[in-house]
Amino acid sequence: MKRLTFLFFLVIAVTSHSHADLYSPNRQLFETKTKYFTIIFPEESRAAASYLASFADDTYMELARLLNTKPKIKMAVVITPDSEELNGYFNPLPYPHIVLYQAAIDINSSLGSFDNNFYKLFYHELAHAVSLTTRSMAEDVIASIFGQALSMPFLAAPYNFVEGVTVSLESRNGHGRAMDPLVGAELRQDILEGRFKSFIQSMGSYDLYPFGAVYYHYGGYFSRFLQERFGMENYARIWTRFGIGALFSPFDRGLFSKGSFYKVFGISLEEAWKDFSDWVAIKTPVVTSSQKLTEASYMSALAASGTRLYWHDPVKGLVFSLDTESKKQSPLFKADKPVNRIDASGDGRLLISTQEEKAGLPRLALKEWEPSKGIFTQIDIKSVRDAVYTPVPGTYLGILTDGYMTHLGFFSGKSARILAKGTESLSYASPVISKDGKELFCLVKENGTSSILKISFDSSLGEINSAERLVLPKALSWIRYLSLSENGTLSFAWDNDKLYRLVELKNEKLSWQNMPISGGVHYPVYANGQIFYIGRFSQGQSLCSMPEDRTLLEFIEAEAQWEDASGLLGRTSLFEKQASTGIKPYNPLPWLLPRLWLPLASVDSEGISSFGAITIIADPIESYSMTLSSEWNTRVEGLNTNLELTMMLWQPSLSLKLADNFVEASSWFRLSEAFVGLENQHSHFGGLRLGYNLSGGIAAYARLEPGLSAYQPWTDASLIAAGLLSLSYTKSSLESYYEPNGYSAALKLTGTNTILPEIQSPDAGTEIKLAAAIQPFSAAFYAAARLAGKLGYGPSGMFLSGIAPASNFYPHWKEFMDLRHYPYYSQAELSLKLLSFEIQRAMGSLYLNRLSFKAGSRAYASFAEDFSADSR
Repeated sequence: MKRLTFLFFLVIAVTSHSHADLYSPNRQLFETKTKYFTIIFPEESRAAASYLASFADDTYMELARLLNTKPKIKMAVVITPDSEELNGYFNPLPYPHIVLYQAAIDINSSLGSFDNNFYKLFYHELAHAVSLTTRSMAEDVIASIFGQALSMPFLAAPYNFVEGVTVSLESRNGHGRAMDPLVGAELRQDILEGRFKSFIQSMGSYDLYPFGAVYYHYGGYFSRFLQERFGMENYARIWTRFGIGALFSPFDRGLFSKGSFYKVFGISLEEAWKDFSDWVAIKTPVVTSSQKLTEASYMSALAASGTRLYWHDPVKGLVFSLDTESKKQSPLFKADKPVNRIDASGDGRLLISTQEEKAGLPRLALKEWEPSKGIFTQIDIKSVRDAVYTPVPGTYLGILTDGYMTHLGFFSGKSARILAKGTESLSYASPVISKDGKELFCLVKENGTSSILKISFDSSLGEINSAERLVLPKALSWIRYLSLSENGTLSFAWDNDKLYRLVELKNEKLSWQNMPISGGVHYPVYANGQIFYIGRFSQGQSLCSMPEDRTLLEFIEAEAQWEDASGLLGRTSLFEKQASTGIKPYNPLPWLLPRLWLPLASVDSEGISSFGAITIIADPIESYSMTLSSEWNTRVEGLNTNLELTMMLWQPSLSLKLADNFVEASSWFRLSEAFVGLENQHSHFGGLRLGYNLSGGIAAYARLEPGLSAYQPWTDASLIAAGLLSLSYTKSSLESYYEPNGYSAALKLTGTNTILPEIQSPDAGTEIKLAAAIQPFSAAFYAAARLAGKLGYGPSGMFLSGIAPASNFYPHWKEFMDLRHYPYYSQAELSLKLLSFEIQRAMGSLYLNRLSFKAGSRAYASFAEDFSADSR
């Protein structure tokens, strides 16, 4: 009998986050409350929580006013300092709450456009909460009954609007991604190359480079365009129409409707998108003859030493080297974690500012690569990035991160000295030091505006003598990157809504590129007397060289001017000024109550076969998540009940499943299960991933007799235990990231013991998986064997004591599906991708990414006890 289940209401979580825990190690938490927020935090985040409490309610009212709604939801905000990679998210399930990672932002990243890191991070996530819970009165009534997570914008708002509204609103004061030329350059480069994304592509349909950044960057700039052209009031109206109005009017025009977009803005979406393209395009000539030295990929952390260049490719998970004389490129070592910076010493050693995984959370780490030995040495300095060698052996300069703040630091052994202290609105990045160790330079950003800081320095003592800041000509803005050549030339880059261009400072002469070059100039460095840089193009990033003849680039010169900057070094942050009031220990009990529930119903040809409800319960610190559902089965007059609980307080995570269901096969039977599991995974710096899963429990069956109670005694029951160990390594390319090269292996052991109708001897079996891909070839081999008892394997899976199929990890290929099972079983697959076409086009309501043609062969072989074969 075929059954169809309907959810009366559907909730879509905008972002899915999976972490072992937000806090590692687990420790006492506290909370402080405002009118609209409960802020949850550990002791290390006390000052940040107090600072947030001082502006959270006002920010909520401001965002609600901008989007023409009212503050109506009380939310939890969780602050965690245990990830040293900045992130945050708004999670609507099972109730709206915000998570903020208390980590520092790099000036050189797209988030480096923020003028107050913590405030803008919260502003962005709260804008999600406000926009996605914009509701009509009718929707408010529904949400008050079933839960605040129920909002139509989750379903109706295109993803470029979901992220566009937040990126545009974070930028209203001139400092945010929708005002940042680094972000805008992505769109302008697409226009230059004739690859400007369509509206549908910017929704996330386009899945090539730059991948998930498309809907942030296109969406942010498009929302800014709409706000500036039509006004904030009209822009807010479109969010009102993403609510219940979306049920009655499509977003775009159709055969019988002009669509919500036209009704709000008075022009079609197609016309607005064309105007947007004209608005964002570069209005001046651009040199298009970029000198690319590498194929398109991702690139980060470009560095130079002598005649050699070094960089990290995060897609391929490798650090590369290129000899600028021979133009020979070679991989040096695997690096599957983000690399913030590479610094090369004169003897070939590389200082790698990267990350490592601790309890599932990213932590900053320093590693040194010794090419003569081919090994890494861990440098025992915590919370430091952007590190460089100094002339004094065993000492380093770097950026010391302190929650949302960054400080310029000097490090010797395990000791650290803060040279320049940052605040919530004063940040440092990209330190460099002269060969004699007497001068150091770094980027400094104050209230969203960046410049160059010069410090007279005694590297032997780690002491500052004086500090000056470069007075930039008015033409230069949005300064990023910084490098220092062996001859003492400082290189950095600037942009004024065109593309990033080169700036050089040598012998107190400032020289900057006026005419942009296609791809822009990012991370410029000197090697072998020539400037090399990363160019960012529509289909990826490439290593480029600056033309020897710079005439077309129109360099402008001026005398460098410096101003005293000693006042920067001793600033006091607002975090230090916060008074801790109204703080008490965190109380998890109120969050145990169900806050979201949905009615369920199942129907078949005879009518309603079951009805009930489902609820989700979780705490805002995401240490556990529980789903509980219950449905009355009208066919057998019994209750289908399922409970799934995941505890993420520890590594590994703990899961519990309790279920009692009535299932129809050839006849009705009752299946009851109780299982507990442990799961963990770890990824190595070199890209190797190791995971394991342990589970155990009991499964019981009862075949239902007509006319009797649904709760008849179980007739069959088995204890079941399983363990899975997996190992994998993959390496991608930009063009075929969705089909990476690599290998994987897994081993699973399963043991069962029948206890009903009587206790029998244990059953046991093992499974293995071996898979590899070297595109366009891929191969996989699976094998399973009985170790004891009656357990068997076949094309349809694993059979416990001959009763029913149970879980296994090899795929079930429809060509071979049957219920036969054997003591020994294997199957294999070999395939070849013959052709692949990139389409990336919309066809009506359907979007086509690519079309591939594959050919291959599948086979299985099974063996009885006497090893007589049965194969296909």
